[in-house]
Amino acid sequence: MRVAALVAEVSDDMGLSKDERRRLQVVAAPHKSPDAKLIKIADKISNVRGRIVSEPSESERADLVEYVDWAEQVVSGCRGGNVWLDRTFDETAAKARSIL
Repeated sequence: MRVAALVAEVSDDMGLSKDERRRLQVVAAPHKSPDAKLIKIADKISNVRGRIVSEPSESERADLVEYVDWAEQVVSGCRGGNVWLDRTFDETAAKARSIL
């Protein structure tokens, strides 16, 4: 039950538009449970890393900028539960920005 509850807590309502899902993640992040916040940060680390490519095209650069800007907003509401995850996200976002 605990895992199912965490999955439900961090899952988006796919019936909403992408913009609305993203907006709600930013708004809801500070109110998540401590474990859900850790999952959110780890997810954003993984997603940013997945967007980092050598010699990105213009569309890949645009996607990366948009995603990192938004991910930083979500993560700002999740910080403080794990110093390593906080630092790893910051390093990952900095690496992403360094290729732009």
